[in-house]
Amino acid sequence: MPMYEYECRLCGTVMNVIHGVGEVKATLHCITCDKQVIVDKLLSQSSFRLKWRNTPHDGVKTKVKCIGNQLYDENSYKVAKSKGLVK
Repeated sequence: MPMYEYECRLCGTVMNVIHGVGEVKATLHCITCDKQVIVDKLLSQSSFRLKWRNTPHDGVKTKVKCIGNQLYDENSYKVAKSKGLVK
């Protein structure tokens, strides 16, 4: 289940709450105010990053050829050339 951040409207305390995607929390127990309060859901940065092969983030550098409107790395260019798709 994902973790969400909520802010107390009375004191501004930020609380992390784990709950399902479809659940909506309008009130929570604030640890600072020590009572049920209305909270605002905060928009926070995600805690994961998607990585794809051969991106600048994974440290692999690949030469790419542009022929027409197609991009080919070294391996896909060899395959396309062997099939007669590229001259």
